[in-house]
Amino acid sequence: MAEVKFVNVSKVYEGGVQAVKDVDLTVEDGSLLVLVGPSGCGKSTTLRMVAGLEEVTEGDVYIGGRRVNDVLPKDRDIAMVFQNYALYPHMTVYNNMAFGLKLRKYPTEEIEGRVQQAAELLEINELLQRRPRELSGGQAQRVAVGRAIVRHPQVFLFDEPLSNLDAKLRVQMRVEIARLHERLGATMIYVTHDQVEAMTLGSKVAVMKDGYIQQIDTPMELYDHPVNKFVAGFIGSPPMNFMEGQLSRAADGVRFTAEDLQLTLGDELASGLRGHVGKSVYLGIRPEDIHDSAYFSDVDPANVKTIRAEVVEPLGSETLVYLRGGAQRRDIVAKFDARSTPAVNQDVRVAFDVTKAHVFDGDSEESLTRARELGRVG
Repeated sequence: MAEVKFVNVSKVYEGGVQAVKDVDLTVEDGSLLVLVGPSGCGKSTTLRMVAGLEEVTEGDVYIGGRRVNDVLPKDRDIAMVFQNYALYPHMTVYNNMAFGLKLRKYPTEEIEGRVQQAAELLEINELLQRRPRELSGGQAQRVAVGRAIVRHPQVFLFDEPLSNLDAKLRVQMRVEIARLHERLGATMIYVTHDQVEAMTLGSKVAVMKDGYIQQIDTPMELYDHPVNKFVAGFIGSPPMNFMEGQLSRAADGVRFTAEDLQLTLGDELASGLRGHVGKSVYLGIRPEDIHDSAYFSDVDPANVKTIRAEVVEPLGSETLVYLRGGAQRRDIVAKFDARSTPAVNQDVRVAFDVTKAHVFDGDSEESLTRARELGRVG
């Protein structure tokens, strides 16, 4: 396996469209890095530059310490799994998996051994004589992964490989890819727009927007310590609630006011925010930190509010409640305890656990609380 490294890499298409901007990134040998972001953010272009399917406009890409900007795709020792599987319809599963090895004139016995080994790993032995039209979506994806495995490449590249599968199969294949990484100890780069896939698969996750990498970190660091409003809103499901308002001084800390909603930020949270009193900010709070006060008492009484429940979604293990009342112009999404099923269009007492809230600058949208959360300020 091998380390993959980007050094000041940019990609500009004809017409001046800049898809990737000044990417500095190291994928450590044997790690699984996920590139995640909305459509058009540059994640697939970044992956395709590793594969050699897109030329690098500026900067350098290294695989295993070798600069590969001018190396042909077939000579980069990578294997790629695409969204559409790209299986040859007239070939059996066995021949689809063996095809690349035959082109490289590997001995027949070695081809047989590699295909059988990959088939056993992916539990598709009984499919080897079928053709792609006889496979389900999940089986076809396993074959596409198997075709990559037999190559024994330095680096595996996955370009949204689960997008065409239904929800149940996506979960199943996500687990299989995680197991595969564990067994092979391979260097993998995985592109997805699905933040759940990113959080569950990646040992490191790079969040992209408009061609730039916003933050690279472990999944939980991204969740707990987002660097800006975009990362905070992209990571987490349902996404973080954002309220635009102002900070003011209060006897018991700092007060946040948005329309007719006021929340008191205690000393710990307020300690790094006093310089922003009177300025516009965004308060971010995750749905799981907004509770039905009947089942959650560990909160400042000043942060218990009466708000109307407009939509209620019981999910079995939890209940999603869409709250709106007074002068609020947008929903606040809360994730209530499963025992709580408030009536639609009825008022409910809601507890905001602001000890886990995030505050972002109203202009730059950069986090004002990240340093405090990481213990960098007292």
